[in-house]
Amino acid sequence: MPSMIRLLAATLLMFGSAAAQDAMPSNFHEFEMKRLAGGPEKLSAYRGKVCLVVNVASDCGLTKQYAGLQKLHDAYRERGFTVLGVPCNDFGGQEPGTEQEIAAFCTSKYNVTFPMFEKVAVKGPTTSPLYAWLTQKAGVDGPVEWNFQKYLIGKDGKVAAKFSPRTTPSDPALAAAIEQALGGPSATVTATATTTVRVADGKTASPWKSLFDGKSTTGWRSFRGKAFPEKGWAIEDGAIRKIAGAGGGDIVAEGEYEDFDFRFEWKVAPGANSGVMYRVSEEGEWPWRFGPEYQILDDDKHADGKDPKTSAAGCYALYEGVGKVLKPVGEFNEGRIVVREGKVEHWLNGVRVVSYDLNSEAWKAKIAGSKFKDMAGFGGKPKGMIALQDHGDDVWFRNLRIRSFTSTPAKKLFDGRMTRDWTHHLSNGAKAGGTWTVDGDVLVCKGEPAGYVRTTNDYGNFILRLSWRFSPVTKAEGNSGVLFRMTGDDKVWPKSLEAQLHSKDAGDFWLIDGFKLTTDPARTRGINVKKLAMAENPPGEWNHYEIEVDGGDVELRINGRVVNSGKDADRTPGKICLQSEGVEIHFKDVSIVPIG
Repeated sequence: MPSMIRLLAATLLMFGSAAAQDAMPSNFHEFEMKRLAGGPEKLSAYRGKVCLVVNVASDCGLTKQYAGLQKLHDAYRERGFTVLGVPCNDFGGQEPGTEQEIAAFCTSKYNVTFPMFEKVAVKGPTTSPLYAWLTQKAGVDGPVEWNFQKYLIGKDGKVAAKFSPRTTPSDPALAAAIEQALGGPSATVTATATTTVRVADGKTASPWKSLFDGKSTTGWRSFRGKAFPEKGWAIEDGAIRKIAGAGGGDIVAEGEYEDFDFRFEWKVAPGANSGVMYRVSEEGEWPWRFGPEYQILDDDKHADGKDPKTSAAGCYALYEGVGKVLKPVGEFNEGRIVVREGKVEHWLNGVRVVSYDLNSEAWKAKIAGSKFKDMAGFGGKPKGMIALQDHGDDVWFRNLRIRSFTSTPAKKLFDGRMTRDWTHHLSNGAKAGGTWTVDGDVLVCKGEPAGYVRTTNDYGNFILRLSWRFSPVTKAEGNSGVLFRMTGDDKVWPKSLEAQLHSKDAGDFWLIDGFKLTTDPARTRGINVKKLAMAENPPGEWNHYEIEVDGGDVELRINGRVVNSGKDADRTPGKICLQSEGVEIHFKDVSIVPIG
């Protein structure tokens, strides 16, 4: 009899288990999870969004993926994507902390802002309902292999793809799957990268596309060839090296680019010569038949360094690099080439050193008086490849990345009239009209009382452009500032990051009311971060500000020069404010383009 009871019990248990599995929700949106150190949340809140569910841990060899996941979240968030973190302690006991400890770790170490949920089991007899579904009923059956396994959930609540723990957040395959789940690349995001950056006038920038993974020749081949050279070039310590005297010829990156921002690092051996050519066409016998060249050179020991137009960072044989500062030979320099609507810029170590217009009469005159005069169409291709030159010397390239400009216009915040995106706060409750007036296309602030005008909308990741000057009549030195990511209540000094406009201190940062930013300790005194260099024009003359805020990274440029930067900034989106602070100041051409 006991054996019959045991058999009956086993049968009932088997049917009960089957029934329980049949009763399991069939869709991601039918589950409920508890937020980390918070209350329950129905996952139906994510209906219509694309989610990446990741089981995370704080003491794992893959924990550094938190940083990449945050970048991925920031890059696609505004298109309806989110990362969802689910801590687990199932693999090596690598998430032993309490919910409060996990939350503190994620915030302090990686500035995590994507949703985090309670710690659960993802395998074994106590597996959470969500992970039981993911591993058994979601169409991608199989156990969770380790921490940081990734499940991509489509807008319909079904699993679109599964990625192993070793798949990094920057993996192109993951980005491509996210793009597909979102409905394909938008005007501002492509499937080849996970972060977005600076925006050109009138055009938005796509995310970065890495042209070199630091370890292979993937994406590169010989100019007018089908494969990477068998000799003369090598991958060495995370760089592409041109080996002196070893042949190999010039190489090109796959793909053509019209308007773009290309950034790279380069170094040379003593006396070495090379170049980076752009808008290159294989219709020519050589890359430089059609493509202008960013000169790579040891100015001191190579003969070309004696002529400014053939020295480092110049447009070879046409335009010299002005105001450049080279790193010592053997150290990497930061190069940058920007092409947008025919206008070209060469940058070196954070300074714009060359600027010219391919559509100008000045360009035509330069060509007519140069070695390129008989090369019909030189510099005239509307798009082309990026080429690295073999000039027979030892040269290294690394961190090569590019993003294209597309035709989404910037949003004008002020172009002679205040849009509805603005309101104000002034001390003593003063009205805006007594402090702020419009004169033609200029917004004039008399400087009293203290306060600001600000946007009503919040902005997280963006490029903000504006021009400013102190009174051209009095030319009085003064003080003001641009506040961004401003949060909390309106007050004269709200929580925000300030880009300083104080005479002779324009370019300083001020971290107001507890705003967090990691900066160079040598330039930081309490909440003040001193600028790298003096770049402002005299009082009464216009200055141009570009403030780039991308995730935790902040960069400030004044009149074409990088003057300040920081990392790990507070990521909460906030208002943008223009300060009134004691003296007359003018603003114009205020525009913004959200990033990602």
